[in-house]
Amino acid sequence: MVKVSGTITAKGVNIHAKLSSDNNDYISLTDIARYRDAENPRFIIQNWLRNRNTLAFLGV
Repeated sequence: MVKVSGTITAKGVNIHAKLSSDNNDYISLTDIARYRDAENPRFIIQNWLRNRNTLAFLGV
């Protein structure tokens, strides 16, 4: 099993990622939310999880 941990930089924001060969890849949603609100990224995530389209996407 190959595992790679690293950082992706997008629009000046460092996003932590963990990639593996067993189809369990992770990208930090909190790091992405910090682009909008560096002080309180949790509010961005809460609003995203309330969105009907987000719930439909996660249900697929």
